[in-house]
Amino acid sequence: MNKNMIYRCLPDGKSLLEDPLLMPVIENYGRESVKDVIHLELDKLRSRIKSMPEEEEFSFCREELIREVAESVEKRNSPRMKMVINGTGTILHTNLGRAPIGEKHLANVLKAVSHYCNLEFDLETGKRGERYSHFE
Repeated sequence: MNKNMIYRCLPDGKSLLEDPLLMPVIENYGRESVKDVIHLELDKLRSRIKSMPEEEEFSFCREELIREVAESVEKRNSPRMKMVINGTGTILHTNLGRAPIGEKHLANVLKAVSHYCNLEFDLETGKRGERYSHFE
């Protein structure tokens, strides 16, 4: 099969975006995010086809492409920093984020950063305060 025929066998981005197998991915990560990855994955396939020798056989599996799109979207949207176990023997290891914050302190930080707070406001005087006064 010549390369032009192979290119014609590839699905278009719109039909992939409407595939029921990708609906949960779209619900979790949004249509635009999935659409971007579909275009990237199709571009990879086209590049592979372009660089292959004429006599080489090419096989394509739509379900495999959809799986790759889903995995790529998941990877793109997952946090890059992961929890690890510090097995180095160094308690305050700077490459591992230093010392963990205790649950009680974390709850207080969460309250402070998820609402308005008196960072530079003195509640007693009603005037501008000093940001570092909370740490004295």
